[in-house]
Amino acid sequence: MENMSNQLRNHLMHNDKLRQHLNQLYHQVLDDDDVKQFLQQHPELTKADVVQSMAQLFEYVNQRDQIQSGKTGIAPGYMPHLEVHERHINVTYVPTTQLQQQRQADQILQRIAIIDLPADI
Repeated sequence: MENMSNQLRNHLMHNDKLRQHLNQLYHQVLDDDDVKQFLQQHPELTKADVVQSMAQLFEYVNQRDQIQSGKTGIAPGYMPHLEVHERHINVTYVPTTQLQQQRQADQILQRIAIIDLPADI
């Protein structure tokens, strides 16, 4: 009996439609202007590093496009941001200015406490 992992790997390797679709996604992500700029800013990343981090790059592009189209992303109020840590690309989420302003307004409202104020005022 053959190992199930090997069978799955062989099936995926020989599935032309899947390979074409993955290749299309790969090129779509690498042709993105933000990704190109990020990779130019980090020349220490090799092609192998980029391929290994393709899922993170896809997540970044996908989430950014969802947010820009007005849909809710994975973390509402946060924008994806690419970072490099030990030659691995990571997606972090930073608060938007709108979320920061909302938090500041909430903090100001929490400072105000009305105690024993008559209702007719």
